[in-house]
Parts: sequence; C-alpha cells; structure tokens
Amino acid sequence: MNLCTSWIISWKFLSEPVAAGQVGGHEGVGIVAQMGPFSDSSGVKIGDRVGIKWIAYACGNCAPCLAGADDLWLHIAGTFQQFVLAPAHYVTPIPEGLSSEMAAPLLCGGGTVYSALKKSKAQSGDWVSGPAASAKVLAATGGEGAAAVVVCSGNNAAYAQGLDFLKFNGILVGVGVPGDLQPIENACPHLMVSKQLAIVGSTVGNRRDAIETLNMAQRVVSTSFKLENVQSLDRIFGEMKDGQLQGRVVLDLQTWA
Repeated sequence: MNLCTSWIISWKFLSEPVAAGQVGGHEGVGIVAQMGPFSDSSGVKIGDRVGIKWIAYACGNCAPCLAGADDLWLHIAGTFQQFVLAPAHYVTPIPEGLSSEMAAPLLCGGGTVYSALKKSKAQSGDWVSGPAASAKVLAATGGEGAAAVVVCSGNNAAYAQGLDFLKFNGILVGVGVPGDLQPIENACPHLMVSKQLAIVGSTVGNRRDAIETLNMAQRVVSTSFKLENVQSLDRIFGEMKDGQLQGRVVLDLQTWA
C-alpha cells in the first residue's frame, strides 16, 4: 500500500475524534480472499490481485457516474488494514506484468496525472509542462508557450506562473489544491479572452483512467519507491509532514505483527 501526501491534507479537515471503525489509507493492492453476495457479475474472483484507489466506490448509475465523474467520495474505510471490504465492480484489476509494489503508487498519483493529461487535450507533438519547467518550454518554442500546463503543486504562485506560459488556446489543468482560498492572481478576463485560455480542474481520475494507467505502466513505466513495514507508519507520516520524505513509500501490510 502506497502512502500519499493527500492524507496529511485530509487530516486537517477530519472531525475529532475520528468515527469508530473509520480507517485511513488508499492505493492498496492485495489478493481477493472472499466474495460477497451478488458479486458474480463483477468479473472478479477469489485469488485475483486487485487495487483500491482513492475513490473506493461509485454507484455507476447517477448522473456524475454516467458522465465519467465517479471520483467524488469520502465515506469508506481505507486500506491501513490487512483486510478491507470493497465493491467488486469497482476494484482495479492489476496486470500480471506489474508487481503489487509498483502498482500501488499508480492507483492515486499515477492515475491523477494520467487523468490530468487527458483533460489537457494535448495532441502528439504538443508541449505539455509543469510550472517549474515552463520557462524552458517557452525558450524551446520560440516564445510561443505550452499547449497545456498541469499544476500539481498546491501553491497559488504555481497557478499564476502556469497561465503565463500558455500559448493561445492553451489549457491550464489544476490538480494541486492550495491551503487558502485565494483566486489565481493573473486570471483576468483580458488574458483569458485575448489568448482563448481555459482552466480545468482535475481530481484523481475515474475507474477507466486507473485501468488505462496500469495497463500503460506495465509497458513503459518504472516507479521509484521505498518498501517499509507498517510499524513505520507514524515515523513516515512525520517525515512527510516535515517535508523530509523523498520519493514514494510503499507499506507491506504482510509484516504486521
């Protein structure tokens, strides 16, 4: 199971004490141990290796689900446990060519970036950038700018910088959420209209995005991570909160004493 910085942010907004039975965690990968009633049509069976994303469940029938916006839930117990219940129709199958340790970080961060890139509508040959690299893209394009900028940082300045480096008809895809409610400083009507820019929000992606991410990852992606035992959870969260954690950390829940 991968550790995600979103839990540091989410923790600030949770009620205290946390409701009994509520468990944090997402990006978990494991083996199906038991199937519940009415799950035969899901295509999942005992022994399958599956993953649980940030969004653990979606009904599949409401207007957002039918529109592919099934990534808006916060009411299911998470994966900081050895056994977890999950709707059979919504777990993510893990491809055989991808290890559980490699797959776990992709169930949130990987799918998030993949979904954001899809929303950027970038085509083959287009320049897509993050704010930090946008100056280099500006130089490489002769001052024209990027077709899309994806902002993963929760920093208002990054959003303003991203807008400055967009070309005409460019799209700014917002992923990171700043801690305050300040508007983007330079998102004025003149800039937006004169360059025909668009700002699009993107969350963690839907079920299809997760499946496509993992299928692509088994062919072309190598994830850098460190494997730790679950007893290290408090220490790792402390390092994450203090900004000392480098790279991804995957917890092995089989080592739970």
